[in-house]
Amino acid sequence: MKCPFDNVDMAFEPFYNDAFAVTTKGGKKTTLSTCVFTCMTGDPLAEDTMETERKDIMLLCREEDWPWVKANVSRGDSLERYDGTKFKVTLVEDDFTMGKLIHAREV
Repeated sequence: MKCPFDNVDMAFEPFYNDAFAVTTKGGKKTTLSTCVFTCMTGDPLAEDTMETERKDIMLLCREEDWPWVKANVSRGDSLERYDGTKFKVTLVEDDFTMGKLIHAREV
């Protein structure tokens, strides 16, 4: 009988279907296939406003991309979605349960 725990990571591969072009401040470029989460709790830019139209996103990176993300991606780097939407990285997080997460805001 085949072990059900062999190659379990492939079960999640269909979720990594959003491509983002990454350009670092140092000029390095790559394309990451990510799983995108839209953050609905983005802080408004001014204290007297209640909400914002700005989009905040969180990108979950595939495990094979973790070394490149860790070595190259940092706050201020640029992301561009396949539809032309541009974002700036606000935080790169090493989450214990999820892995490498890139937080970004629309520009």
